[in-house]
Amino acid sequence: MIRSFHIGPLVVLLAGVAAAGQLNVSVSKSVVGVDEVFFIQVTAQGGGVSDPKVPDSDDFDIDVQSPSLSTSRSVQIINGHVSSTLKSTWRYRASAKRKGKFTLPPITVRIDGKVETSRDIVITVKDTAPLQPRAAGRRSAPGASRRHDNPRERKQLTVDDIVMIESFVDKNEVYQGERLLLTWRFWLLDARRFGASRPDGRPSVEGFYEGPVENTQYAQSRDGYDYRVYEWRQALYATGSGDYAIGPWQWNGVVEYPDPQTGFLASVRRSYRTPHIEVKVRPLPKRPEDFTGAVGTFTLRSSLLDNVVTQGVPTTLIVRVVGEGNPDAIGAPVMPALPWGHVSDAETEYKSSDEESEWSVEKAFIYRITPREAGALTIPPIRFVYFSPEKEAYITLETEAREVFVEPSDENADLVIVGDSAPREEHSVHILGQDVLAIVKESGDLSARGSEVPLNTALVLLPPVFFAGLYTWRRKRKRLAEDSVYARRHFARAVATKCLHNMDKAEEPVAEMHRAVRQYLADVLGAARAGLSSQDADRLLADQGIPDELRATFVKVLRACERGRYGGAALSEVEVEALRNAVLTAIDGVERIVPKEGR
Repeated sequence: MIRSFHIGPLVVLLAGVAAAGQLNVSVSKSVVGVDEVFFIQVTAQGGGVSDPKVPDSDDFDIDVQSPSLSTSRSVQIINGHVSSTLKSTWRYRASAKRKGKFTLPPITVRIDGKVETSRDIVITVKDTAPLQPRAAGRRSAPGASRRHDNPRERKQLTVDDIVMIESFVDKNEVYQGERLLLTWRFWLLDARRFGASRPDGRPSVEGFYEGPVENTQYAQSRDGYDYRVYEWRQALYATGSGDYAIGPWQWNGVVEYPDPQTGFLASVRRSYRTPHIEVKVRPLPKRPEDFTGAVGTFTLRSSLLDNVVTQGVPTTLIVRVVGEGNPDAIGAPVMPALPWGHVSDAETEYKSSDEESEWSVEKAFIYRITPREAGALTIPPIRFVYFSPEKEAYITLETEAREVFVEPSDENADLVIVGDSAPREEHSVHILGQDVLAIVKESGDLSARGSEVPLNTALVLLPPVFFAGLYTWRRKRKRLAEDSVYARRHFARAVATKCLHNMDKAEEPVAEMHRAVRQYLADVLGAARAGLSSQDADRLLADQGIPDELRATFVKVLRACERGRYGGAALSEVEVEALRNAVLTAIDGVERIVPKEGR
């Protein structure tokens, strides 16, 4: 008996027919003061909704990078017809730049394949009201300092003078790897009954290696008023050459002040943003072979812990590099070959140094030297080459030659070499447990026999399963086409793995590995790919709750690549292979931890 099935409603259900699209844009205030914060709310609903496109504006500052987002989906079934509607609401922080009447830029959203555009919204922008009478000098703002009574020394105080922010660098042109000092400050009127929420965040510094942040507080006068200044400073080192930009620093908060008319405490929300800082990074000149990556100003010295030893007993040579520069870019000095002894790989340690300035660092390289011969032996001078931005030239420093007096050993046994570079024996693989038999010794037909599932049941289940799979495939394909963040996360592992496996074919394998790791981390964590440094990666991974061990692996690989690309510290084939294996293992670890939702 042949049965027929009506599957039309099922197709409609799985296709997810969308309701008609709709776009609504509104503002929290239509009359605001200069720099006063208001909010733009964008609501779109339909079967498929894309992210809004908010164009740049000469009249408004609109924070398009971090809007708040809420979504909901509703499903209706009427007479077997299913309609699905997605409603998304974005809330953008905005402020006006100057006085006047201005129209918000048109905001567009693609709803069900059709581009919808917002209506015109006019915002009236007024001057910020003063906090004191115009007759300056008769009466000061409530609670403000009266130390300066001459009206010519004081400006008219407004709400915008209660809080001020700024950011700047000590120079706008540097060499690749040269220290750049970034400073950002928060000024708060130091007077009774004036207040503001404390600052948070920092300027974005993608493309720079970041040193530690130092902060301090102090009092300072400005325009005749006393302020409490909160200051942060950070050393930056450009990882490449070209035109760089330090992003703006933004403060969003509430300012509290005594109203000059009523005397009661009033408050207003404000948003301030510092401008971008343009930095030109010059490439280093052609590098000498023994250049190890240090850029700055340095001194060199060495010390030998024991200059009288016994044959076969190691002594320790410590080479110290002290100066101003990126400590992670200071590579180990080239140790000359010693035909009479064995030299281990250098152990490194660094710390802040008080000898030169507050930004000085000291990096020590520790070598274990094991003499194979007896007699009066010499450790030749050790060369260290760095680039001096001040002199615009490479500078070569040398340590003093060191004398070692080696007494002959009384033992005839073979000497034990201390270090990890001695020849290693090849070990054969031993087969254990030869009495363990294979589970299947002979091939045979392993298919099930005499299935009890009727054929007609399979035919009944096949159409729903097919259409469910088709619906899932179409939905995923549509999302990959419309949601760039989802697409990046979805393909991150495959793209990175392919690049890492094929990097041997590239002209610069280390550069290819560097690019692949940065792209993977940016894609899987939803960050910008350009300029992602090792410290950016460490911060992003920490925000996602990635374990310290995995974070350390990515950071070590990125720093090794950075030194190899920018510092002139060439990596051997063995080192490159080890780094690649470590990255592939770390990627597997991240894939097991990062939530699969949306991927």
